[in-house]
Amino acid sequence: MPTEEKRVSAADIARLAGVKLSAVSNWRRRHPDFPSAIVENGRETFAGIEVSAWLDRRKIAAGDLRPNEKHGMTYGDRFQRRIPTPTPVDTVASQSQSLWRPLDHLRGLGVRRALPLVLTMLWIRFYAPEAWADVRLSALVNGDLNRALERCLRIDEQALSESRRLFDPVHDAGEARALQQVIGAVDRIDPGDMSGNAAFVRLLTDEIITRFAATEGRAGDTLTPNFLVDLVMRLTDPTRDEKIYDPFCRLGEFLTGAAAYIRSTDGGNEAVHPTLCGFASNLDVLTLSRLRLRLHGLPIGELRLAGAPAESNDRRLFDVITTNPPFNVRNWAYEDLVGDEGWPYGPPPSSNANFAWIQHAVARLAPGGRAAIIMANNAASSEHGIEKAIRSSLVEDGAIDALISLPGKLFFSTSIPIMIWILRRAEKNTGEDILFVDASGIGKMVDRTHKKLDENDIRLVSKIFHDRSTASSGSTASRLVPIQEIREKNYNLNPGRYATRTTNKVDIKSTIDSAERLHRDILDQITESNRIRDHANRTMVAVKELVHAPREPGQQARLGDVCDVLAGPSGAALRRTGPRGGVPVIKPKNIGENRLVLDGVDHVDADGAEQLSRYRLLANDIVCTRTGELGRQALITDNQAGWLFGTSCIRLRPTPVLSAHYLLYYIGHPATRDWILRHSGGSAIPTLTTSTLRELPIRVPSRATQDAVEDLLGTLDREIALHHKIERSATSLRDTLLPLVVPVAQDHLSPAD
Repeated sequence: MPTEEKRVSAADIARLAGVKLSAVSNWRRRHPDFPSAIVENGRETFAGIEVSAWLDRRKIAAGDLRPNEKHGMTYGDRFQRRIPTPTPVDTVASQSQSLWRPLDHLRGLGVRRALPLVLTMLWIRFYAPEAWADVRLSALVNGDLNRALERCLRIDEQALSESRRLFDPVHDAGEARALQQVIGAVDRIDPGDMSGNAAFVRLLTDEIITRFAATEGRAGDTLTPNFLVDLVMRLTDPTRDEKIYDPFCRLGEFLTGAAAYIRSTDGGNEAVHPTLCGFASNLDVLTLSRLRLRLHGLPIGELRLAGAPAESNDRRLFDVITTNPPFNVRNWAYEDLVGDEGWPYGPPPSSNANFAWIQHAVARLAPGGRAAIIMANNAASSEHGIEKAIRSSLVEDGAIDALISLPGKLFFSTSIPIMIWILRRAEKNTGEDILFVDASGIGKMVDRTHKKLDENDIRLVSKIFHDRSTASSGSTASRLVPIQEIREKNYNLNPGRYATRTTNKVDIKSTIDSAERLHRDILDQITESNRIRDHANRTMVAVKELVHAPREPGQQARLGDVCDVLAGPSGAALRRTGPRGGVPVIKPKNIGENRLVLDGVDHVDADGAEQLSRYRLLANDIVCTRTGELGRQALITDNQAGWLFGTSCIRLRPTPVLSAHYLLYYIGHPATRDWILRHSGGSAIPTLTTSTLRELPIRVPSRATQDAVEDLLGTLDREIALHHKIERSATSLRDTLLPLVVPVAQDHLSPAD
């Protein structure tokens, strides 16, 4: 990216100019002509071109020159030389990150229109460049946000008619600033060396939508992960001449996924525009779906609101139906979604809509058509009388081609395992058998709560399905099952009933070796526990002396007088890369009672960490929670020095008059916790501010008293931590011995074994 378009932080300047951060601080303090900073998302940044020009006037001293640098070289030369050039490989990731920061800030202000606004602006930026010039002029030069929004609306009122409310005038100053930053970020997008804007825009759109869904958590249940879309496309194999339908299109991912799959299998032909039809469940989803299709270069005319009058008598048939409807919806009214429906296998129960979606798909299939529906597992084995009757009729009529079970934790919004139902139009001689695939063992954890299918997983399941083979491994099992056997199992369609994944044989020698090693660890831990207990017993003798000694007056102070108090960075500043790699970040989930819980620690990448140097932790810092469950704190040891602390945390760094251990116990005192709760803000979720915490009254006793408190309570904390360790070791020992001493029953094996 050219320097004139780049903004840099003080840490960036130090890194690129090859100096310490303190040198940059000195330059700012001593030289009035040093470039001015602006604050974006709580972070000071400088114009790169201004910094470069200023540094060009400062020659590098001879003693500071590096081996490859010549006499007379300036810090500006070094700065320019070290500015990285984006590569085509990371263009989409880096551009989406740059766009995501202001978008996340806008979203954090509670602006519901944040995502559709950004998608609209992306479309104008790349497909209506003349109009974008007007938007840019209004928002970034003249500062007239409402004029910019009005210009967006006039570009294509018919196509964006359902989005008119997106462009309502902005009255809030904070929202106006955030929106201006979004427009600036969109304007700075550069596809780099990628060939053609169309592919870049599609990738960028999908990346932004995925980030949004991940951040929304349970509110992000409107998105099907891209890897599931990819798998469904390979299972159904749509072609350019087929009609494709999604009766619950969420954010349009199956429709855009079908178009991408067809283009890729048609030699990358961008001119291919398959026939796509879909229904959105509400106006917000319809807006987002249409915007996504537009950004993928697809027509939007066949994407309508569910229950639209034009569709009340629509009985078109489709070659491919793919959908991910909501799971287990109660008190549904299906006729309100896609029109009054005849039920070929009987009306579904009002208590659950699962078999309404399944029957609707079967009823809309054209001759030779196929459907893939993502369902919760209970649909395959429900004992509800009506559901069981419908399921048996589907089996007997030959409408079910295959059932594929997948693991849990694949969605942002739910951790339950899922199943893909592959349906076919019931025709003569189609109902002789059903393929069952148990793929619940595939996938890899990408963080503490989410799993992802990679290319190997997708290719494996697709191959099993298309080969219709009987096989078993540690991660998958498959078997083609005749209808008679399904009758005998009372129409239970759980793949695990028919195909069992191979269990690896127990290696007796290595298992015993592992068990003996764990047992030795436990014995060592118990010995250490006894040593700590002996020390605690000796320390307890001094407790009475400590309690009954004349009370020292100590130093009466406010916490801010004896401790540096700092709140964590904004959420947008933290770029998470998953459970491994980069710099660890302490978050509230990692803070226990006086100790850190180091399972599931998140990380930020190296570039992100460099921007967050202010939030680096030192040994003897204390990190405590500032939102939600207040009153939890933990001490940072040498092992965590250099880590970062996260958004909902506060870092305490005591001055020399205050022992870190004493402060830890003072913060955990019941009276202190009560003070914190009484002085916290927030109506629904308690929130503690740094200004409030700085006012916490604290009595600082002599160092001898602080050390005595640390010796007693610290000993007990060490024993607590050791007992947790013994518990984990004993659990591992039990789980190691379990397969060795408890034989698996023969009926766990699949009939094919």
